[in-house]
Amino acid sequence: VMHINSFGLVNYLNNDLEKKIYVYPNPTNQNNIRLVVMDTNIKIEEIKIINVIGNQQGYSFTNIAESINITTLKDGIYSIQIRTNKGMIMKRFVRL
Repeated sequence: VMHINSFGLVNYLNNDLEKKIYVYPNPTNQNNIRLVVMDTNIKIEEIKIINVIGNQQGYSFTNIAESINITTLKDGIYSIQIRTNKGMIMKRFVRL
């Protein structure tokens, strides 16, 4: 499925995958977020955190830990590009 996101970028998203991965907590004022995967067959391979103007925020993980430290992010809206063994999706979260 082709999707033009709020940044004007074209993404090819997997709608089924979109429903099986969540950012928690969201919104957050905590120092860490988690990606909750609802299907044990889905393996996260890489994530990138992107700000509202499309700049990567220095975060690119290939070894996904239990939680993602976001202490250096300023308050605002961010997207997480999530690449899995089943495809790629974008999720948003709000840092308060």
